[in-house]
Amino acid sequence: MARWQPGARERLSQAAMELFVEQSYDRTSVAEITDRAGLTRRTFFRYFGDKREVIFAERALLGERMSAAIQAAPEGTPVWETVALAVESVGEIFPAERRDFVRTRQAAVASAPELLERELLKRQALTDTLAAALEARGVVPEAATVAAGLAVLCLRQSIGEWATGTRDFAVVARHQHRALREVLAAGLTQPLTAPAETPDSTSPES
Repeated sequence: MARWQPGARERLSQAAMELFVEQSYDRTSVAEITDRAGLTRRTFFRYFGDKREVIFAERALLGERMSAAIQAAPEGTPVWETVALAVESVGEIFPAERRDFVRTRQAAVASAPELLERELLKRQALTDTLAAALEARGVVPEAATVAAGLAVLCLRQSIGEWATGTRDFAVVARHQHRALREVLAAGLTQPLTAPAETPDSTSPES
């Protein structure tokens, strides 16, 4: 079987991630990215508006795929199962050969406050997109917001486990969905205990 060869977009993305980790996001230029990838600036700007877009280019695709899965879910499908279908629908974006790339991306985002902040904004935008898709299928707004947040949480957990493991994304996603359901079922029915006592700062020292 022929070894997987990335196209221009993937080569630029991989080069950018490596440089962001090696020398920081702020200190990396478009010229350095294109040199590392063996491509031209013109090619870079054909795919990306700036170097920040390299990090977040696939986020819109995640929203599109997951929203489409929600729209395609059979009538009568429980909301919680629809969440699983939405997360599993992005499996094609995460084939085994992209594990190294995803790990590098995670390290790049974690290394730059500007990227981390944008990651949080993109995460919220994805939640809003999924909530709207669920509302369009008749889910009440409050429940849609909660379900969308859980879908994004399940997605994040799935990507993290998949990137550091060997199992297919769909298998990991189903496992994470099941684990999250079990945690919610157990945790939300657990009675509260008494508040922990804290030392009285006004009492004299013994």
